[in-house]
Amino acid sequence: MHRIQASTVQMLLPIGTDARTRRQPLVTAAIVAANLAVFVLQRTLSTRTGDAWVAAGQLTPLDFHAANLLTYQFLHADFWHVAGNMIFLWPFGRTIEDRFGHVGFAVFFLGCGAIAGLAHMWSTPAPVIGASGHPRREGPYAVANGPTARQQRRRTGRLAQWLERL
Repeated sequence: MHRIQASTVQMLLPIGTDARTRRQPLVTAAIVAANLAVFVLQRTLSTRTGDAWVAAGQLTPLDFHAANLLTYQFLHADFWHVAGNMIFLWPFGRTIEDRFGHVGFAVFFLGCGAIAGLAHMWSTPAPVIGASGHPRREGPYAVANGPTARQQRRRTGRLAQWLERL
């Protein structure tokens, strides 16, 4: 088996699409803002309070509460976790929001996050925070339903090298 050297790996960051939108991405912007606000709040709480807050909001089959199907989607483990999710949400979410409308996109976003959480609980007893399934849902949907739109990406060879040193 061939091994890929980390220094040769390049990431592709989606920075947008050339799809024309008719609506302002209000829900997408609100979801990004809410995720960032929750993350900042998470980080400003004391370690003990923050850990208790995350434990109360995480999704786990061992202590299931229906509300956690929503709360776990807005909690993130670290900066790279929230940044990665938001980097994919912004370009794809706004395209989907334009197609579904504001309410339709909110239902799609939160509903798919809840379904992903249920699937996670079905497959493992491990708790989960951060709905990282969102980028895996929005990207394929946007590609499948906007085949004429080209994604604008930025190669990040130097960024990947810098990140591997962290």
